[in-house]
Amino acid sequence: MLKGYESFILKYLVKGGMTVQSLKYTEFERYPFPIPPLDEQKHIVVKVEQLMGLCDELEAKLRKKREDSEKIMETVVRGV
Repeated sequence: MLKGYESFILKYLVKGGMTVQSLKYTEFERYPFPIPPLDEQKHIVVKVEQLMGLCDELEAKLRKKREDSEKIMETVVRGV
């Protein structure tokens, strides 16, 4: 949620200083950032976990294919 509002937060809710930027906390605290209801958040978490699992599977398959390709290339080079 914060990432989606990054531009707004940086433009309107950050106070600049000479050395350090800081958050206008009182204003930030009062700003009504919309968030989905708790049930929807739970559904989002379940879906993200499923997708992350799929990403892990795909990464493992890709790693295996790369390893197989390297082995084939080594065999071909040795044969030449």
